[in-house]
Amino acid sequence: MTDYNEQQRKAAIRQMVAQADNNIEAQRKRAIDALGERWVCHPKHAPKRARYNPMTGAYLGEAA
Repeated sequence: MTDYNEQQRKAAIRQMVAQADNNIEAQRKRAIDALGERWVCHPKHAPKRARYNPMTGAYLGEAA
């Protein structure tokens, strides 16, 4: 069997792969993976569930 469009198909696949790797979401995910726990919005850095002063944000103790 002869594939007359093999070169064109391979070029199209290479182009699609390059676009998929460079879109903004892929770049964002790679950056988050590279940062690990150093990422500011990592769940480890979330505030613990407790009572806080609404004016100052000071910690008032454990949640009831």
